[in-house]
Amino acid sequence: MFRRGAAAACGPGRQHQSQDQGGDAPCGPDQLILRPYSDDDLSGLLTCWEAAIRSASPKLPERFILTELTNIQQSYLPKVQTTVAENGQIQGFISMLGTEVAALFVHPFEQRMGLGAALLGSQDAQTLEVFEANTRARAFYAKHAFRQTGTRMHEEAGLMLCCMTRAPISS
Repeated sequence: MFRRGAAAACGPGRQHQSQDQGGDAPCGPDQLILRPYSDDDLSGLLTCWEAAIRSASPKLPERFILTELTNIQQSYLPKVQTTVAENGQIQGFISMLGTEVAALFVHPFEQRMGLGAALLGSQDAQTLEVFEANTRARAFYAKHAFRQTGTRMHEEAGLMLCCMTRAPISS
């Protein structure tokens, strides 16, 4: 399903055209825009998702990835509220189903710079599931106060998922 995690932002060497700077400038989190998903974003979102899922979960069967590319378009996106991060191209996105993180993906070239945290922080996220083998994502979510509350088998992928809930913030 469309419930995996990655983490964070604009990586070294990435460039974008800045109108107010009159040329190429290094990409940074302050130059990214978080905005609601539109149908025009589909291709970029799928490219981002595929790159991130292949990087984070290399043991996923190819048939699963290909099926999910179709499922994202036809089944998942119509049911969720999605926010994209872009600087001319989709760098990452978060999809929410109520307070559940249905998806949080950042392109591998853009990770570990704060974009995942910005996307997660833009939502009232309380629960999620992430592949157990995705230790980087699990560490990212733990850093953002999510605690593992259980596991379950993802039947289609044949891999275990960690169920996580955000710990209440103590006063």
